Amino acid sequence: MARFLDKLLNTLKLILIGFWIFVSAVFSIVAPFAGICLFGIAALHLKFTRELVFSKTKIKLPRNQRIILSGILLFAFLFLLVKQIDHDELKKFHKKKPQIIAQITKNLESKNYKIAIESISKYEKFNDNELAQLLTKAKFLKFQSESENKVAAILEKLKTLPSLDYEKNQKLYKKLVLLRPQNSEYKTKLSYYTKLEKRRQIIEAKFSPWDGSHIKLEYLIKKTMNDPDSYKHAETIYWDNGSYLLVKTTFRGRNVFGGMVINSVTAKCSLDGDVVEIIKQDQ
Repeated sequence: MARFLDKLLNTLKLILIGFWIFVSAVFSIVAPFAGICLFGIAALHLKFTRELVFSKTKIKLPRNQRIILSGILLFAFLFLLVKQIDHDELKKFHKKKPQIIAQITKNLESKNYKIAIESISKYEKFNDNELAQLLTKAKFLKFQSESENKVAAILEKLKTLPSLDYEKNQKLYKKLVLLRPQNSEYKTKLSYYTKLEKRRQIIEAKFSPWDGSHIKLEYLIKKTMNDPDSYKHAETIYWDNGSYLLVKTTFRGRNVFGGMVINSVTAKCSLDGDVVEIIKQDQ
């Protein structure tokens, strides 16, 4: 039984080595130096080759040394195989390069910049100078095209945007200046709307964010009312007259007879929020 198992193991070993030699021969066609490494691994495990080496050199190769050498040869095989594959791919690339360049150029002319960049990216590993220049050009043209589209979209929005909407105008012109920093018209418009928006914020800070009432005018109205606790704000509007504001507040409150009436007060107010003068008072 033991003899039978030994024969079986030896037979399987020979079959495995034979298969390894066959694989080595196949790889030798694709990558000769890598194939030699595989032949070397097979030779290390053939009793015939070990005996031949010993008869010539008197050097024995114990099992642990054969395993180490096999590992080294396997690493060398993989390294040389990758190198050979890279070399073959480079040859194919140079063979197809004229067609690749022509297709990329066609995409650039058709303004298909994204497709051109994706095509070039496939061949970046070859470090080709001509493709590198085309990639730089494609990225610049793509950026330029996207920038032009953004500018066109912003200008389209500005056509329908009211000029009194300072905040939105300021934001849009700020984007335009970032996209076209050399454009003096956009810079002038940005400066104009920035000043107006800053002024609007200063003015609106003098009004209540809850009901829109003018803070100091409301305080003055309550101070002069018959029943300040009955004060109910209805509406406040204002006109910007440059150096001052004309503010009109409409409100409800109790009169001396206890009835609720609608009143309004129009006042001249400074930009700092102070009430300068009561212009009109309706009861």
